[in-house]
Amino acid sequence: MNSQNSKVNIDLQIEVTTIAVPDKKFFQNVAEETLMEFKRNFDLLMRLVEVSESRFLNNRYRRSDRPTNVLSFRSSGIEEFLPNYLGDIVMCPSVIKDEAGEQKKSLDAHWAHMIVHGILHLVGFDHATEQEALIMEEKERRVLSGLRIPDPYL
Repeated sequence: MNSQNSKVNIDLQIEVTTIAVPDKKFFQNVAEETLMEFKRNFDLLMRLVEVSESRFLNNRYRRSDRPTNVLSFRSSGIEEFLPNYLGDIVMCPSVIKDEAGEQKKSLDAHWAHMIVHGILHLVGFDHATEQEALIMEEKERRVLSGLRIPDPYL
């Protein structure tokens, strides 16, 4: 990786034992590709959880009583102490695996998409409106293309 690009330090917490997940290098590569344009260092936490924890967090923070693929929690109020800390991403491998099958995508491609999606939320992208969704989806496509992953929206 070019030293002018972002270096991403990931605290990877794997709380699941029933489903295989990508190795840390996979998460690292996707995160660095996603944050490359910022040309600074980042720290973030990625937590891989069981369905029950995903459902609990999704219900508590989004008022949706079901598990979800990825949740992003931006850092807030700690920048003075941890200036590089971007936030937390919580992913549910079971949901990601099921979605990949339903959408007829490779599991690695869907994992990459969910990592990119979660990180983009941390840096301020959203999809609450149609215009925001178009902007975010185009950014996802560009990052994934750089990883040689097909357009997830086709």
